[in-house]
Amino acid sequence: ILQNDQIMKGNGAQDQAD
Repeated sequence: ILQNDQIMKGNGAQDQAD
């Protein structure tokens, strides 16, 4: 679900999702 967060929030979301 990392990609989903990245698309919704964009940059930075990957760090949180990770």
